Amino acid sequence: MKKWPLLCAFAAVVIIGCNGGGGDNGQFANQTDGGTTAGLTAGTTAGTTAGTTGRSNQFVSIPDKPSIIDAYFLPGQGRLAASLTAEIGRTNFTDTNKIDIALENPIPPSIFLQLDGFNAQNRSENATVPAPGTNLQSRSFTDLSIQIRGFTINDGQGGVTNTAGIEIGVTNKLSMTTYQGRVTALQIFLNDAMFTFNPDPVFNAALFTQSNTDPVTNKITGFLSDYLMFDISKVANKPHLADGTAAGKIYASGDFFALSVGGNSGKFEVLTPVGVFDGKFSPPDPILQLKTYELDQPDPSSPFPPPRLVTALKGIFFGFQERVLANDATLFLTFPKTGDGSRQDVVIIQHSGSSISSMYFGSVNYAAVGGAAFTAFPIADIQPASVNGQIKGTVSGFATAAGVPVSTKTANWWQNVRTGTFAVTTGAPAGIASNGKFYVYRL
Repeated sequence: MKKWPLLCAFAAVVIIGCNGGGGDNGQFANQTDGGTTAGLTAGTTAGTTAGTTGRSNQFVSIPDKPSIIDAYFLPGQGRLAASLTAEIGRTNFTDTNKIDIALENPIPPSIFLQLDGFNAQNRSENATVPAPGTNLQSRSFTDLSIQIRGFTINDGQGGVTNTAGIEIGVTNKLSMTTYQGRVTALQIFLNDAMFTFNPDPVFNAALFTQSNTDPVTNKITGFLSDYLMFDISKVANKPHLADGTAAGKIYASGDFFALSVGGNSGKFEVLTPVGVFDGKFSPPDPILQLKTYELDQPDPSSPFPPPRLVTALKGIFFGFQERVLANDATLFLTFPKTGDGSRQDVVIIQHSGSSISSMYFGSVNYAAVGGAAFTAFPIADIQPASVNGQIKGTVSGFATAAGVPVSTKTANWWQNVRTGTFAVTTGAPAGIASNGKFYVYRL
């Protein structure tokens, strides 16, 4: 199974059609059956003033609960004639302050991962933001460690051998950011070629790093996997899915845009720097009303076309009115990315309630030469790629959710911004206001 490259910078036409191209822990319970949604809990419902840190944001309704790290183990290589299964224990992450998440999560049950198979499995863990003893607005992780409690080798002839365990991982090779109330996914490619036995296991760290490193970031890179959804069924000019079907919904996470057909279920596509990744979205869960999507990849072990599809990732999404309290007729939202840098994705809609009549997408750069600025395009330009109708403008008047002005003289000042004003300075916006307020999708 091929791990797909993840993040890309928003730059001119390159990202149009690519950036797209996001126990009970309050959002996910542990999931170990290939990413089913059985463990999704009611903690995903909105809540802003109560929770682990007491923070709130009057403009958005993201639950004030720990961020979720949703780690997906993607096996499959098939080098050995025998079958190799790894018993995976704790998966731990260490942030830039050398604080790990081990104490925030109970000792997990084992995941039994067939390393020469294609049975993706995942585990979800808490990561409180800010981290204990800090006041940071996000939490960036640099180190990954995986406890393998032991291996089982089946020789295919009835012989079974159990081996000792091993601790594997990387230091300063991980790029993953978590935000309170959001979900960050990490795909971990792990297969039988990465281990030899003599007789105890020996880990091939170089192969692991090579197999998991994103060529864009040169790191093993996580990404925001929970999306806000915008129904564009009433937008006149729509983008199209890869098969030419007009899109009915647009999704934004901060790291990617995605699009899908309309209705309650059907085709779902994530736009990335290297192409489109296919999947599907499903009707809301009948009990919790959670909306989910699933990304698929061909099973390399399937010898005949069409290939059998296997799950590479599952995630959740919310209608924008479930998570956004601001109700401006022209709603200008920005979405922080992995890394929490000065660039954020932008969505601008003209709406009356849930009915959207016009939509733009783009990016804002708070550290742009000459002052914070944004660029946006009509949503039809997201796929196929185009720069028709491009608009540019500035953002200013930065404030916290409480209305306290944000100084632009401090390091990473944009991380404190929750609202401000925008003004279009270049181009003629179609169907949206040329100025107004903007809001940041974060606590």
